[in-house]
Amino acid sequence: MKKILSLCVLTCLPLLSIAAPTMSVITVNTENYNGYMDWARKSAEVIGNANGALGLGVCRTTAGAEVEGDLYYYAMSESMEKMLQGDVNVGKVAKEIAKMKVERTVQTRDMYRILKTGSGSAEVGQINSNMNILIRTNDIASYIEGLGQLEAAYHDNDFKDITLQAFLSESGDYTGLVMTSLSAPTRARLGAALDARSEPWAASILSSWSGKREYVRGIFMDCETLFVAD
Repeated sequence: MKKILSLCVLTCLPLLSIAAPTMSVITVNTENYNGYMDWARKSAEVIGNANGALGLGVCRTTAGAEVEGDLYYYAMSESMEKMLQGDVNVGKVAKEIAKMKVERTVQTRDMYRILKTGSGSAEVGQINSNMNILIRTNDIASYIEGLGQLEAAYHDNDFKDITLQAFLSESGDYTGLVMTSLSAPTRARLGAALDARSEPWAASILSSWSGKREYVRGIFMDCETLFVAD
């Protein structure tokens, strides 16, 4: 069965090589969510294979959207080189995009470097609930180390289904900011994980970050995996 580690298949990547695992995100706004998702599901395999993507998916905001109706169409790639060689204006990808009849507005196109993968896996059709937080920090390495400690603490306290990932924004208004993604299999489970932040085992780690990070924006979303590379 197809699986994608942390939505990125990074177990297959040489993490110490020069390649920098990358995620692209297209922010799309539409009032026809069902129509857009019908197209996205049907086109995912063609677009994913044509671009050599490791995985594709769509996230729908549930709170914190910059504009109501925002969707995030994301693609994962093993490197920036692989990501940037794709062209949505030619070939199979352009043909698939031309099939979309849904009225929509492309808000932004952004690139992120993947700094930390989670410990979970996903399959095509799987839906996860996430809380994404954009933060500003002067010590990214220390922050990423702390995220690993927090994820381990969650797993040691009956939250083995929780994952934490981190991405560095390399374009747009949020360039240089770190996006942390806390992911759970359901909204209720995400809520339970957030409630647990007040527990001593979590609070001690979070308090150690005091003064070392600045919150910029928080967004809640549900994400569906649409494609996973063979």
